[in-house]
Amino acid sequence: MPFRDASVVQACVGGPGIYLLFENDTGHQLALFERDSLKLLCHFLDMDTSEPVNPTGICADNIGRVYVRTDDELYRVRI
Repeated sequence: MPFRDASVVQACVGGPGIYLLFENDTGHQLALFERDSLKLLCHFLDMDTSEPVNPTGICADNIGRVYVRTDDELYRVRI
């Protein structure tokens, strides 16, 4: 279970549900849960790339689009 013993860094409401940014021994991860039932809809993992994204937070705009913040950039979350 990827969420066991995970520390929640930040949460926000956007689009179809609630987004949680959390951190565990494998690094930062992002999960999307349905608003009413809290059913897991999508689980995003950091990918090993030449320039990995190290998120520092998440936020949503006024129409529900969700963004992941890093120290230098803002990335839109697409499902």
